[in-house]
Amino acid sequence: MTSRPPPTVYAHPGEHLADCLAALLWRLQERAGRGTFERAEVAEREALRHAREEATRAAFGPLPLDRLAALCGLSPFDVDALLAVLGAHLRPEMGALFAELQGRADLRAPSPELLATLLATPEQRAQALLRFAPGAPLMAWGLVAFAGSEPQRTTRALSLPLLTDVQVLGWLLGTEALDPREQPWERLPAADPAWAGAFGAALDALIRRLREAGPVGATFVQLRGPDAVEAEQAARALADRAGLRLFALDAQLLLAWAHQSEGRLRGQLRLLEREVRFFGGALLVREADCLHERSAAPALERHACVRALLDRGGLTLLHADEGALNAAFTGAHAHWLELDLRDGAITRRAQCWERLLGGDAESLPEALRPEALAASHPLSLAQVEAVAQTARGLARARPDGEATLTHGDLSIALERHTRRELGAFAREITAHYRWEDLILPPDSVAQLHELCSQVRQRHTVLERWGFRERLQTGLGVHALFCGPPGTGKTMAAALVARELGLALHKIDLSTVVSKYIGETEKHLGQLFREAAAGNVVLFFDEAESLFSRRTQVEDSHDRYANLETGFLLQQIEAYPGVTLLATNLSDNLDSAFLRRLGFVIDFPFPGPRDRLRILQTLLPPRTPRADDLDLEYLAERFHFAGGNLRNVVLHAAYSAAREHAPLSMKHLLRAARRELLKLGRPFVSADYPEYRAVFEAGV
Repeated sequence: MTSRPPPTVYAHPGEHLADCLAALLWRLQERAGRGTFERAEVAEREALRHAREEATRAAFGPLPLDRLAALCGLSPFDVDALLAVLGAHLRPEMGALFAELQGRADLRAPSPELLATLLATPEQRAQALLRFAPGAPLMAWGLVAFAGSEPQRTTRALSLPLLTDVQVLGWLLGTEALDPREQPWERLPAADPAWAGAFGAALDALIRRLREAGPVGATFVQLRGPDAVEAEQAARALADRAGLRLFALDAQLLLAWAHQSEGRLRGQLRLLEREVRFFGGALLVREADCLHERSAAPALERHACVRALLDRGGLTLLHADEGALNAAFTGAHAHWLELDLRDGAITRRAQCWERLLGGDAESLPEALRPEALAASHPLSLAQVEAVAQTARGLARARPDGEATLTHGDLSIALERHTRRELGAFAREITAHYRWEDLILPPDSVAQLHELCSQVRQRHTVLERWGFRERLQTGLGVHALFCGPPGTGKTMAAALVARELGLALHKIDLSTVVSKYIGETEKHLGQLFREAAAGNVVLFFDEAESLFSRRTQVEDSHDRYANLETGFLLQQIEAYPGVTLLATNLSDNLDSAFLRRLGFVIDFPFPGPRDRLRILQTLLPPRTPRADDLDLEYLAERFHFAGGNLRNVVLHAAYSAAREHAPLSMKHLLRAARRELLKLGRPFVSADYPEYRAVFEAGV
């Protein structure tokens, strides 16, 4: 007796589907009394099919039909009914049989009544018909549907023909490209290897926490961070590590479905969930801030979306940066985790810069080395790649043929990709001062350099040394410049911004502060959001008007003024960039505000020696000078701040140019007198006997 050879595995899912349809056709024909079959032959073929199925499962895992049945909770009757509906179109003999049994040549699709008659015993027929109820798996998962428009929920529906979703056929055939419809969700590809590596440690820790949580009804992971591209890449990398396919849709689409009806919302999510389950996937909900309790979305629609997401189970990733969503997504069987993409962001940027700059990084100044760039320019990884690509293009375009990346290439590329307007609330200040132009006490200058160093060293302190884990807020660098007008506060702000390679934006307080309740907070919120996106240095001049001491509440105006101050303090503390503030009246500032500052730098009124240095700095070497020029006398006798001295020198230079004469004491003294009168200070020519004749001669 010869042994039977081992069964061969199914080479393709379509081959298995064909065998299943053939076996079902034999059973249907037998039940309908059509055709003659040798029972032994049919039994042998069935045994061979089962053997091949087991061999295929052992070699490759569950077959597509197995997975669909398990994921949708299909009974054996459901599987046969689904195959029958498919077979009506795939096997002409099966379609002809259904048409013959229903007495209409054009009615090749079976009805629930016909399938219950053919696939169930008379005792099981009533229960079989219930398998086509709206909440039963076949209908609920959209595996079969009634042909034509949706029928009324009457017994007439049981005699209507059934059709199946073409996407279901695609899955059973092992292809995803059969459905011609454009789905409102996306199937996202695997993560870019460079991005996946950047998120490695954080994702590994999150995967461990997911596994420790064990099986729960629904698991949510909120991805917190301002950049949508980075959040999506992190989600793709997380799905890859978990061995899941990732599907994505926008939260606004959920709200739109909920606006039509909760039934529409749940129906669409059920179709999505069918696909997610079949491929073993997770769902990413983009821009989920609109699901927050404080969002402007209608509460009924927002709550419907939250309930539907809770009910779907599985793993849902939500990108939302405005605040924690866990208060909205609470449930008895819900598990909540967060991944803050701002944690480790500097390290990821530094690694990305290092990879993209390569050996050229060694020839760049310290401010443009990978770690310094990562600390001072909080760009997304996509923006880093765009900046590097632009810089490389500029290097290749140079006429000298030298493609090595230079300081100029990278600086221009950074400006192109990070330059941002802050609307009506601020104006950009561009200045080309040098550090030697700033005349201040050594300690004040040292603090300014320390401020710049602190920005550059954030990578080391916050990431490498772990301070970010201890400091949830106050991660930006904030400084207050205190001193009389004209002592160099704006110049210092410009120097700091230039040293860091960032744009400086001076806040126009007249556009920020509003007499209408709530408008100031709205303006400030918009200002800080745009500033964070553009990575700019914010400069508040006359800060005492916004950061003044909070008053005792005596009426509603006092209460709202205090609320504005409190809101502003929160915005400053949360701002991740550099904030510089200038004031002439430091005694009027709120003490809570002063506690939030890393630096308070003094800009004192200059004495005679500093005034002389300022005058010497203000006069360019090419300026023609008369022999009587006595800068020491001017510095000693006229008590001006640096800004006033600038006005004096500039006005004197124009007067000399008008006369086609070199700059002399006559021009400087007359300009000084004009500056005194402009400031409302008394001028008596007798106080300057050495030059009395100059003053009495007039302008």
